[in-house]
Amino acid sequence: MQKDNFDDDLWDLESTYLDDISYKRNKNSDVSHMEKGILRDIKRAGKVYNGAQNLLAAMADPELYSKCAHNLAIDAEYLARNLRQFVYNTTLISDEEYMLDAANAIGISVSQDEHGTVSITIPALLPKRRQRGANFITRPLFEVLQTFIKTNHFTRFGKCVLCFNHLYDRKLDSRNRVRDHDNLELKDIVDVINFFLLTDDTGVLCDFFHHSALADGDSTHIEIMSEDRFLDWIFHTKKQ
Repeated sequence: MQKDNFDDDLWDLESTYLDDISYKRNKNSDVSHMEKGILRDIKRAGKVYNGAQNLLAAMADPELYSKCAHNLAIDAEYLARNLRQFVYNTTLISDEEYMLDAANAIGISVSQDEHGTVSITIPALLPKRRQRGANFITRPLFEVLQTFIKTNHFTRFGKCVLCFNHLYDRKLDSRNRVRDHDNLELKDIVDVINFFLLTDDTGVLCDFFHHSALADGDSTHIEIMSEDRFLDWIFHTKKQ
């Protein structure tokens, strides 16, 4: 009989792990404990899958949608944290290597053009200030920038402009989604950029500019450039 339910696949996977756990329980209690953790996280993955389905079904009800979105995010955070720790505890993969792979999977990237402008792409909108939720961006971004510095001959910016281009998915109701620029959580992001790319983020050396527009998907593009490149950047950005 063909399975059409994610829970059936979980049941098969659980049975396999339960057999292994039963065999290893007396042989190695540490291994048994870890494998029980894997089984627990597999069940949590089922909750994430079902939560995503509930989220789609709740889109017509804002209050229910908010609750489902929150629960889904919490389950996903729990699962990501535990699996990340499992990798650290059971493999030789370092935190730095893992976070760099995570950045690539998420789609965080850094590049530099012939004029010296550094471009950072984050495939998500920055969180609101009160949410304080930028850590999922700053940890992978830290590793990406660290790798960028190690593999490129780079001189820190002196006087410069940090341009934040906030792009909102035009297929969604962007009129209610576009945020005030002074209501975005920037400090943690700027701190990471400052650590690797800037002489200092003081107002004497750095100016900040924000631009919001509609696009094919949500993303944030940060351009760090010398002052003489700023007007050209505005001209080309406004034309798009």
